[in-house]
Amino acid sequence: MVQAAIDINRRGINSVEVPSRVEISAGETLVLDIVNHGPPVHLTLSSDNSAPFTEFFHENLYLRERQEFRIPLYENAFEGSFDLAVITGYGMHRGTLAVHVSRFVTKQEQVLEAPPVEVASPEPDRSFPVLVVLLLLAAGMMYGAWMVERVDILNYGAVAALSGAVLVAWLSRR
Repeated sequence: MVQAAIDINRRGINSVEVPSRVEISAGETLVLDIVNHGPPVHLTLSSDNSAPFTEFFHENLYLRERQEFRIPLYENAFEGSFDLAVITGYGMHRGTLAVHVSRFVTKQEQVLEAPPVEVASPEPDRSFPVLVVLLLLAAGMMYGAWMVERVDILNYGAVAALSGAVLVAWLSRR
């Protein structure tokens, strides 16, 4: 829990005094301690760029004397910053608080991990399946016979056998 003091109406009507910067870790809650030093006032808290850090976006308050306003931050928020605008006088006076979020380190993340163990993977089988060899031999013999005899069916058979050999080889490597 991180607190930030905000003073309203201390230097004049609707004056706003905010710290320039607040440091907070992800997962913590930002507590705004808003103190009114004058008559009751309408106050707007707004942040246009806080979505990666919190669900808070906008809040209208009626401040009499003192009020605490809590803004919880996401536990898994990354490092970064967002601006929190404190507006009084229906937009006439504004103060901006820069909220810098640092990454929350859990105990599990602090534990040093052992180096990864390399497991020897088995050597892939580099041999051709018997069916591929037989199809290649059949394709070669049909092509040779086609060269001698010039019967077109032998050429088509050779192409089919070669295509089958490629298909079987491809499927056996999957």
